[in-house]
Amino acid sequence: MDETLPQGPEEPEFGATRSSPPLPELIKVVDHSPALERGARKAGRALGRLVAAVRESQEKLRGGGGESASEKIRLVTGQGTARVEEIRQTASSWAQAWRRVALGRVPELQDRAQVWWNRTQERARTAAREKPVQVALAAGGAGFLLGVALRFRRARHAG
Repeated sequence: MDETLPQGPEEPEFGATRSSPPLPELIKVVDHSPALERGARKAGRALGRLVAAVRESQEKLRGGGGESASEKIRLVTGQGTARVEEIRQTASSWAQAWRRVALGRVPELQDRAQVWWNRTQERARTAAREKPVQVALAAGGAGFLLGVALRFRRARHAG
């Protein structure tokens, strides 16, 4: 379980199909940190133990023994409660690990967004310098279409 599956050249990257390009770096959120993998293993182990305990409890309830039904139910309930608490703690630590990873990536994503925004602004300035008439016509057309859309929306919601 410690090994990761290799991604061959015939498999598309996460979020991409064979015909589309991969997702931009800005929105990739897949992180293969060891802390997250450990947390996932712990959660899987705890869930496996819970399933085993439930099966064992079912067998105890079905099987004979000198205990009364109410004693068997109390025993099963106690085991289930302990397993649920163990899973809750494992899930909580796993969620905290995910939160730490996400918060650690915020500055990086902010920097990438700022770079993207700066490039977009520079491209817009370049286009306005090189083709001012086309940019003005495009802005006017976009404004006209936005006005028409708002007018239709207002007319639909007014009546």
